[in-house]
Amino acid sequence: MKRQILILFLFALSIIPLFSQSSGIRGTVSNAETGELLAYATLIHLPSGRGTATNSRGVFVMPYAEEGDSIRVSYIGFESKWLVVSSRQSFRIRLAPTATTLGEVVIKSDDDEFLYDLVIRARKNANGIDRTAKTYFFVETFLDGQHSEIIEAFFNGQYNGYGIGDLSIKKGREGMKSVNEKYYNSTESSRAFILHNPLIKELNYPDNPLMLSKKKMQKKYALSLKQIYNEEDARIYVVDCQPTEDSLGMFRTKLWIDITHQQLIKTQFQINGTYRHPFLIIGNQEARDVDMNISRTYERIGDEVRLASIDFTYKLGYLGKDNHME
Repeated sequence: MKRQILILFLFALSIIPLFSQSSGIRGTVSNAETGELLAYATLIHLPSGRGTATNSRGVFVMPYAEEGDSIRVSYIGFESKWLVVSSRQSFRIRLAPTATTLGEVVIKSDDDEFLYDLVIRARKNANGIDRTAKTYFFVETFLDGQHSEIIEAFFNGQYNGYGIGDLSIKKGREGMKSVNEKYYNSTESSRAFILHNPLIKELNYPDNPLMLSKKKMQKKYALSLKQIYNEEDARIYVVDCQPTEDSLGMFRTKLWIDITHQQLIKTQFQINGTYRHPFLIIGNQEARDVDMNISRTYERIGDEVRLASIDFTYKLGYLGKDNHME
């Protein structure tokens, strides 16, 4: 069973009507060099201040855009692009990468300590101001490759720095399709987001470098610098963090750190077959072989860092009737 969840925190953006029927525009956002479709690229409609994002397949829909409107398209590690809506309704938007690989950069083994210090500083610069954000929530569930569930909802979200305090639903809709004469429901998936704060140790999630002291991080993780690139007024380091022990209880982690402002702009946490997860199956069935991939993006507004979006994909199995693995 596989689920993909997208959650967007719309701090300064307006929410579009949930069941809007206007024509607007639609299209895709892709890597101009490789053609790869970019999941969760951000599009801002300048006349209204509203925003949307591409889905997991790089597809977007903006039903309120009209001919002559300006739209800003952005994605971390790529050059932003401005689009003026023409008379056509379908667009293929290509963004050029700004990242530069480190093929000619050599970091000696005894020089990697600055990476651990960089991670510690980025963690300490998390803002502790409580804020409320209108939040868009989208869930897709696949069973044996078949589309079995879609949930789309809006929440009032409470957040604090890099974490989430609470999500209170405003309105939403759900569609379910029977697979093998069974229905699956994920309406409580939002609880998984609240439990996952990358700065705080939580028994229901694997460890990651951001929650560890420098000494423990050096013992449990090997850090390496993978990319450096410039983005607007900031220089970005992409730091890869690989566990050196307990691979089933520790996330493989990648951090995008704005070294100009000493702040995180993106995090990615991955693990396969973990025993530490927040999922419960109704009927006292045990979830097993849990895979998780969690990407979080942040935006800097003034001196504050705010959570902008989360992409949470997970896959799990469980023992059904006659101890058969589902």
